[in-house]
Amino acid sequence: MVDTLSFLFSQTFMLRALVVGGLISLCCALLGVSLVLKRFSMIGDGLSHVGFGALAIACAANIAPLYFSIPIVILAAFALLAMNEKGKLKGDAAIALISTGALAVGVMVTSMTTGMNVDIYNYMFGSILAMSRSDVVLSVVLSAAVIALFFVFYDEIFAVTFDESFAKATGTRVGAYNMLLAALTAVTIVVGMRMMGALLISSLIIFPTVTSMRVCKSFRRVIGMSVGVSLVCFFVGLLVSVRFEAPTGASVVCVNIACLAFFSLFGAVLNLREKNRLFRFKKALAAFLALVLLLALSVPFFGKPAAPAAAKTQVVATGFAPFDFARQIAGDCADVTMLLKPGEESHTFEPTPQDIALIRQSDVFVYGGGESDTWVDSILESLESGKTHIVRMMDCVDLEEEQLLDGMQPEADEADEEEAEYDEHVWTSVRNAMLICDAVCSALCSADALHESDYRNHNAAYQQQLQTLDSAFCALAAQTSEKTFLVGDRFPFLYLKKEYGFSFAAAFPGCAAETEANPATIGYLIRKAQDEKIKTIFKVDLSPGNVAQTIADATGAKVDTLWSCHVISAADFENGETYLSLMQRNLRALQNA
Repeated sequence: MVDTLSFLFSQTFMLRALVVGGLISLCCALLGVSLVLKRFSMIGDGLSHVGFGALAIACAANIAPLYFSIPIVILAAFALLAMNEKGKLKGDAAIALISTGALAVGVMVTSMTTGMNVDIYNYMFGSILAMSRSDVVLSVVLSAAVIALFFVFYDEIFAVTFDESFAKATGTRVGAYNMLLAALTAVTIVVGMRMMGALLISSLIIFPTVTSMRVCKSFRRVIGMSVGVSLVCFFVGLLVSVRFEAPTGASVVCVNIACLAFFSLFGAVLNLREKNRLFRFKKALAAFLALVLLLALSVPFFGKPAAPAAAKTQVVATGFAPFDFARQIAGDCADVTMLLKPGEESHTFEPTPQDIALIRQSDVFVYGGGESDTWVDSILESLESGKTHIVRMMDCVDLEEEQLLDGMQPEADEADEEEAEYDEHVWTSVRNAMLICDAVCSALCSADALHESDYRNHNAAYQQQLQTLDSAFCALAAQTSEKTFLVGDRFPFLYLKKEYGFSFAAAFPGCAAETEANPATIGYLIRKAQDEKIKTIFKVDLSPGNVAQTIADATGAKVDTLWSCHVISAADFENGETYLSLMQRNLRALQNA
């Protein structure tokens, strides 16, 4: 495990995470003390919701998210401050008003334009490991500015934190420094959303301060302890994320919760009413250092053991289809790893540090290359040239633009798109799968010439099975040329439709972010099913199938399933299902319909 950690923390993406995360943790700890003492701690939660709304608008308008969101959130912070100072609304009511309103705007904009795409998802839940170079530079500059301004105006911030009336009487411009504190908080929230996500960033402001106040009483010592707690919790949370392959933001918050529980218990045992504050602080500091040592030493020894050094050729694939292609061709000559766990949502997948390390150490990397794989680009930029053989499946075939089928609900921004959007589910055509397998075979042969003959033999045998399946689909297409199949769900089968000439009607495009159909779409599909006497309504695997069930209930049809082979369920994976077996299920389902 120590070797794994050493490797990970020598990588650029981890160093970026350490630098940016450390600076944001420091900013949150410094500002959190004043915000908690002023009973304005929930401003972080409110401004993060405003940030989500601004990010949704930025993504819809194709504007750089951080540059657009920062001034919007600063203005919201000023508005909150003004409403609170004028007494028209108390702090909690003002925060609730603005945060829920901004959240509603964000949801509306998202549903009407881009949908819950990868960019918005990353800002909602955090994705510090996939930050681009420009994001890192901007985050470092803004964090450094926040820290510098806090210390430059430390005395004034201290004064307005404890007694605004007294500060105003001594000539301090209370309004100006409250605005400064609000602006610094807004900047920290927006920058921190990339690390923790809009849903969790406020925890970094509250937890370290509340934890430190369990054992410290003076303003300066609370700040010092908060900084230490925040930095340590971030670092240990990052270790936990690496060790247990958990999301970084959630790991940091969980460590903060554990630290708060420890300090609360320690504060009770210490008897905080003791008059000797220096003695109490020294004990608290000693306890804190002991906790740091305990956490740092314990993390590497829990969880799964580190994988032994690999002797075979290492193949990493993102989803199920490329994983199954690779393992069929590799056989026992290579180790094949699938990044997407069975049942995991592919369009919002966030790689863990170990996932990124696996890609960097791989000999062959196979991925789709579509919208759900946008996170791959930043990782590929830093790969060692020539070491990893990369297969992008969308480069292996002739691409098809996403199309609106009969009854399909369009996305609101589709008419405004200048660039063509291509369907990424290229493997749903068996002939495309054959081309992809040839590309995977070539990559394996280049990476491992010693087993070239094995790879080619495996590929030849697999190609025969695919050819048989292709012939079966051709025969079905000839028998059902006048038949329309109805899918009350996303439609990731465009290449299957195009290749064999099937006629389909569906509710949403294959990569649609939304699966809540409007009444017009459902009404059209119901009439379609009634007019053509369609007795089977299809849903896609791993989908709840609500729209399909609604149509089936209205028409007396039954609901059946088609498998996209992008991700499969844990049960199917455990049962040894393959691309061939799932596509054979699709064949039988279409035959029965």
